[in-house]
Amino acid sequence: MLCHSYKPPSFIGRTLFTWWVALISTAYSMNLCADNLILQVTADGKPLSNAMIKAMPLMGEREKYQLIANSEKNSVEIEVVNNEYVPQIMGITQGSTIFFTNRDEISHHLYSFSKAKPFDLLLMKQDLPEPFVFDTAGVVVLGCNIHEKSLGYIYVSDTPYYVKTDQAGKALLTNMPSGPYDVSVWHPATLAPKKSFERVVLEGGDVTLDFTLELKPQRVWQPFTVDTNTTAATSQLRTSDTNNLVRTVDE
Repeated sequence: MLCHSYKPPSFIGRTLFTWWVALISTAYSMNLCADNLILQVTADGKPLSNAMIKAMPLMGEREKYQLIANSEKNSVEIEVVNNEYVPQIMGITQGSTIFFTNRDEISHHLYSFSKAKPFDLLLMKQDLPEPFVFDTAGVVVLGCNIHEKSLGYIYVSDTPYYVKTDQAGKALLTNMPSGPYDVSVWHPATLAPKKSFERVVLEGGDVTLDFTLELKPQRVWQPFTVDTNTTAATSQLRTSDTNNLVRTVDE
């Protein structure tokens, strides 16, 4: 009876085998999470920055609850600088915490009447108050009782798949699980679109979506002028074509 002794693989053989296993594992993991959403938002023919986009997986309410419950929560800061909120539009995951910091030498009186998070906060000079937890999805509009032009927005997302567009109106959601999604977009300076979402199915590749929105008419009263022909005082209205923010949003 012949008996062949075992010979372990050579160093080169072991190296090639390890490399092959790593390659297969990487390819497998990328196949599970290789879906990307490539997004573009325009309004009145121009790129729209600071638009919030979210992709909601199509699943039951219990699954949605588990998804957001198991999602990573943010702990972020909104500063008040020169009577302005910085950043002016912020997206967070539902259940996240926000610290409000006053960087000015004067006091501010922050408030919100939004259903998602009504609150009232007197923010003294260089004050560091306790943070707020935003545990209800929706848009929170920030105002100031002392400086009425101070305006900010917090977009509380009920899905971890959300993103804000850049200056070119572009955004990217990467490494999303395959499946169907409802993708929606929000910006305070736009009218509500006729169709509130786009339904897409991610199947292991890139999907491109283009959203075209319409800006709200933004009326700014100009000083009264006198028509010398009729001696009647008239007022002028100017409609802005920029991405300036407006207070008239659904709360």
